[in-house]
Amino acid sequence: NLKLAVAIALIAGFVSISMEIIWFSIIGYLIKGHAGVFGVVLSLILFGIAFGARIGYRAVKKPNRNVVKMISDILLVAGVINFVGFPLIAWLMTVHGAFGVLMLVNIIGISGLLGCIFPLLCHIAVSSNEQKVGSQTSLLYAANIIGATTGPLITGYILIDYFRMETIITALCVVLISIS
Repeated sequence: NLKLAVAIALIAGFVSISMEIIWFSIIGYLIKGHAGVFGVVLSLILFGIAFGARIGYRAVKKPNRNVVKMISDILLVAGVINFVGFPLIAWLMTVHGAFGVLMLVNIIGISGLLGCIFPLLCHIAVSSNEQKVGSQTSLLYAANIIGATTGPLITGYILIDYFRMETIITALCVVLISIS
């Protein structure tokens, strides 16, 4: 269903870039506002998305794949790992600060999982009719971009002002798990 795929693309874009704002805030706090934080976090997220999209593209090429279940599983795993990752990494960092590297792995992993979603959605939602491929793919892409644009605006300018960081993270995780 193209409408459902558009909604999922929009939500995945919203959550993935909202998480960038969260990661940027947390890592910026951890390393006391060093100027390179934004570039590092953005690089990790883009690497994760590109790596995930590649994995998603390869996954649809394999025969006998239930792509709908795969999308559902990926959203569920992303939500659970994101929810568990923050407190677990924070606790490990109380043991030793070197565990902070796990935050970078978490960023790449969550971004990678969410990056898998777009090629999978295109595979199941875009018609094989040559005349509709471009418009349907564009619709999915536009929804993802709208979500990715509104995510940092709403999260960065509204949610962070009114809610605690853990509440925002939990809400984003609940959204991922719910749509899974």
